[in-house]
Amino acid sequence: MNKLTEPWWLFTLKWHLWRRFKGPRYRVFRDFRNFVRNVRPGGLMIDCGANVGDVAALFAARGFTIHAFEPDPDARTMLTRRFAGYPKLHVHPQAVGTAPGRFTLHRKTGGVEGTISSSLIARDIHAASEGIAVDVIDLFAFMDGLGEPVDVLKLDVEGAEAQILERLLETRYDRRIGRVFVETHERFSPEIAASIEATRRRIAELGIANVDLDWE
Repeated sequence: MNKLTEPWWLFTLKWHLWRRFKGPRYRVFRDFRNFVRNVRPGGLMIDCGANVGDVAALFAARGFTIHAFEPDPDARTMLTRRFAGYPKLHVHPQAVGTAPGRFTLHRKTGGVEGTISSSLIARDIHAASEGIAVDVIDLFAFMDGLGEPVDVLKLDVEGAEAQILERLLETRYDRRIGRVFVETHERFSPEIAASIEATRRRIAELGIANVDLDWE
């Protein structure tokens, strides 16, 4: 089966098995599914934390140009192979943040396809010997440099989303993006949890409707 055109039932099954959601989580999946089905074809997506490309594949099937950021070399190898026949997806080896730099990417040993876990934040699952140095770019400078509006931004960046979201709201960059889907990682630390909670309150206060922090 061509992984760029895998049917929705297979994506749904993967989602169920991976997230094991109930109740409100089904609404999240349903809304995301409907968004992808109805989104304008041929748009521009930035996939931050692309992993092996399961989400990117849904937008590739809609003819999107995709900039996929994946700093983990194992995940990136699978991502590159998967989209070798799709020239509109551009793979970037950097991590994303709010300022350029070079940091340690902490990696999990013994990862398997689709479940590779790497993060700029060290966690119990990471082996100390598996850290590698990676470049981090300023995501907002990158988007400015594209010279065209971003239709979809997906953030699954293992805790780094907290600072990115803070800057998104500070600059009101949300008004320059069609839709933002974020997987939040409050469980990583009290600081991240507090930042995400403040972001949720700010989104509600401003009446922002295109930033989804419940996507996961």
